[in-house]
Amino acid sequence: MRTLLIVVILFLLPIASLHAQADPDPRLSECGYDAVALHSAIEADGLPVDRLIQLEWSPNCRYLALRLPSSHGDPGMTVVWDAQSNTRVGSITTYAPGGRPNYQWDPRGDYLVVSANDEGTYLWHVPSNRQMPINPFECGLVATSWDYDAQQLYATSPLEWGDNWCTPYIETGGLRIYDLTTGTTIATYRVGGYSLDYEFSDDGRYMILSGHGMSNVPVQVWDRTTGSLVASVPVDEGGGINHTGAQIAISPDGRYLAIGMLYLRIWDLTQLVDDGSPQAPAFRYAGPTERIREVRFVDNQTLETSTWSGTQRWDLLTGAQLP
Repeated sequence: MRTLLIVVILFLLPIASLHAQADPDPRLSECGYDAVALHSAIEADGLPVDRLIQLEWSPNCRYLALRLPSSHGDPGMTVVWDAQSNTRVGSITTYAPGGRPNYQWDPRGDYLVVSANDEGTYLWHVPSNRQMPINPFECGLVATSWDYDAQQLYATSPLEWGDNWCTPYIETGGLRIYDLTTGTTIATYRVGGYSLDYEFSDDGRYMILSGHGMSNVPVQVWDRTTGSLVASVPVDEGGGINHTGAQIAISPDGRYLAIGMLYLRIWDLTQLVDDGSPQAPAFRYAGPTERIREVRFVDNQTLETSTWSGTQRWDLLTGAQLP
């Protein structure tokens, strides 16, 4: 009987061990990797992979951003893992009492923006493991575009209506440009409002910033070559209250700026006075008299607007609605 009992115990031990081992997180296999092998390698590095809070793959499916929890008063951390070599790239302390860290990968999968509240915000060049502290807006930032040729990151304020903890900063929206090689701030453009849209003229000279706020927030025209504010365009010329923001577009030849809310207004960028003062529009259209959802140039002579009732086309110089 004793011999039989020992045999049964020895037989059941491997089964018990198998059941005690946690299954790998299914997200580990999202890019086609062996989840078991990834799990084992991360665990062998001393990381509590069984208690993952957050997991974000890079767009090129090479790297993993892993949020690991704090325990016994120790700060939590963000770890970047190289799935190809199955090795740790590096880690950043990311204890975030106000919420979990925000991860934003660039389209190539080389850069990761880590926003971790009290622990700061970092621009992380992953291939070189270069972690650069950056200065965000009061409520963080949204990485909106990456200029690899100029080595610059464009980021806007992330405020959305209803973010109560950001209410004191509801009118402080803007655009900030960072150097991708150092993380330093190249320029900050404060527009106001709780979020921001921006566009560039085709020749790259002008940058048009449009803030969304509870009151009329002027649309700003900046000269990128000089860094100066060329004009501040009052959005009430577009009609209505700027709660959802003005829709903006620039003609293909870079000459005309169109702003639409309930009506269309056109400014000739070649005629603006370079003193930052409000500028009257060159043309005022009588329509479309309902909220404009989008405005775009079909060509240098024709504009198109989209509203809830459909699409309209306009002659640029006369303001006449086209059939």
